[in-house]
Amino acid sequence: MSGILAIFASAFLAAFCPSDTLPEARTLADRRVIEADTISSRRLEEVGGVASALRFTSGVQIRDYGGAGGLKTLNVRSLGSEYTSVFIDGVQVDNAQNAQVDLGRFSTFALSGMELSSAGGTGLQPAREYGAAASLHLHYKAPAFATGSSQTFKGRVSAGSSDLFNPSLYFGFKVSPKLSAAISAEYLTSDGKYRYHAWRYVEGRGYDTTMTRQNADISSLRLATQVFGRGRGSWNVRAEWFDSDRGLPGPVVRRSSGILLSGDRQSDRDLYIQGSWARSFGKAALKARAKYANAFLRYSDFREEDPSQDADRWRYRQQNAYASVSLSYSAASWLRLRGAADLLYSTLEANTVDFSQPERYAFFAALAADASPGKVRASASLLWTSAADRFDGAAGAAGATGATGGAVVGAAGFGRENKTMNRLSPAIELSWQPLYMLRIEAFAKASCRLPTFNDLYYTVKGSSRLKPETAIQYDLVASCGSLSEEFLEAGLRAETYLNEVKDKLIAVPTYSQFRWSMLNLGKVRSFGAILGGNLRHKGRLSFRLDAKYHFQRSLDLSHKGTEAYRGQVAYIPWSSGSLSAEAGYEGWRLDWNLIWDGRRYSSSANLPEYRLAAWHTSDLWLSKDFKAKGAVLCLRLEIRNLSGERYSVVPGYPMPGRQAFLTLQISY
Repeated sequence: MSGILAIFASAFLAAFCPSDTLPEARTLADRRVIEADTISSRRLEEVGGVASALRFTSGVQIRDYGGAGGLKTLNVRSLGSEYTSVFIDGVQVDNAQNAQVDLGRFSTFALSGMELSSAGGTGLQPAREYGAAASLHLHYKAPAFATGSSQTFKGRVSAGSSDLFNPSLYFGFKVSPKLSAAISAEYLTSDGKYRYHAWRYVEGRGYDTTMTRQNADISSLRLATQVFGRGRGSWNVRAEWFDSDRGLPGPVVRRSSGILLSGDRQSDRDLYIQGSWARSFGKAALKARAKYANAFLRYSDFREEDPSQDADRWRYRQQNAYASVSLSYSAASWLRLRGAADLLYSTLEANTVDFSQPERYAFFAALAADASPGKVRASASLLWTSAADRFDGAAGAAGATGATGGAVVGAAGFGRENKTMNRLSPAIELSWQPLYMLRIEAFAKASCRLPTFNDLYYTVKGSSRLKPETAIQYDLVASCGSLSEEFLEAGLRAETYLNEVKDKLIAVPTYSQFRWSMLNLGKVRSFGAILGGNLRHKGRLSFRLDAKYHFQRSLDLSHKGTEAYRGQVAYIPWSSGSLSAEAGYEGWRLDWNLIWDGRRYSSSANLPEYRLAAWHTSDLWLSKDFKAKGAVLCLRLEIRNLSGERYSVVPGYPMPGRQAFLTLQISY
């Protein structure tokens, strides 16, 4: 492991050589053929988190398990959360264990903004992004200083329902004209308790009661530092430590002895160090990235049968080392050529019996060309993904045959085995602007999802014979904006898409409901339409109105002749939408947001007993900015779930009712 890290570090440091700054490279890198959904830093702070902000973007569902510490994952156009790649300053967040990225773990306090895109990325993007079905970028930019100042400070404290207390600090300072740094810290604590309504009407044994959510507490600390430099190109280095402990309340399940309450716990200790460097060479531009991440997870399972017994404790340590180089060359005023190569090494260690201790070496190489003749812009790319796994043969065979956890002596031996996976992923994008106010966009894209370590090698669930899961996307967008944006802005956007997932990874039970086996049997086809509009008035009295409607039909085509065949995929609503309104006057600001999901099912067998109730929720923010002696003070009152709606995004995980939070922020 140390040798690989040394190679990555040497490759990254070798990129530093004399040059000018890179204004041309920035222009090339920031240019997109297909526009992305962008969210400002202020919007992120107002809605209370990354997951909350994403609810208002196109074609998105958030799986929310409730409370400040509840898992929150992103599902874009029914493809599944494993297909969404999350990037921090252009470097991907890796989770080779299960591919789930918890959006609730990201702080919005120091973010300068974020963007979500299903099409291609920027000119100097890493190779891995070419094959991402959806990309979420979180940006931390260099601190901005007032004229004559070399320091900037921002502090915030929030408190409210569920005994939430969340202080945050950000301090930026200028070391020299070409070097600046930022330090941030954030602490979060909450007992996670909230009232919820539990009910189910089953003939002869129904129940209807109000309870308090237990074991949903969280305590977390985040410390980060980042250094930004210019001179020999533009570079930055970021280091972050995340420490958390939280309860996992589990689903609300009615048993003969009462409603089941989980006592499971999860602790995380994560550290990552990453850096990037970019420079221009006349018509060419170069960007290099590198990262090392060490993530430790401890999961404690308190047995339901006898809570007095000691808990089973599982420990996992995942390590990732990553290096990337991206190139861009302007061959003509209308033609740009791009290329990128990434190298990733991942390993997972665990204390479970007969664990496979897998290692993965993955290589990504991409080539692309962008053309912009006249009013048409086009891009074509091809990504090659190659992965080689090494794992313990005996444990891998146990998982592949659905064994109960013991080693299969003689099935594969006790040595290390190898497994390779290769895929080609092409993509094409088109953008046409026939009029100033009209824009037409389209893309077709193939994506590949490698099976995770849990899919392949987890002793009681994995199968080492799995193939990569592939998805193909087709998308067409028409957007129209107002002729003048000086006083009033207006816009309309219509989008339709078709997705198809092949070799979908699914889990099926073996002899026990607690033991599963992974298979490549699934096939899902999704098509949908999104319609959105916005209206904005600028002036002393400002207002904004934004509305979106999303219809989608996601068909399960896995098993012909079964109840589930051609049924709507579980948890995907047929219709969903959002509405947000904002008004501002002399430092006062009032925001109101509404989100709703229509009918859906908990199984692809769309039978009446699996139907889930539609739900909606609305939030309200009232804020006021005060200025005094160069500082800006902001006081904000937030009320979530204003109507006290009783609902669940995920069945069995009730969401909080009405909650109130007060935030005080000062910056200078």
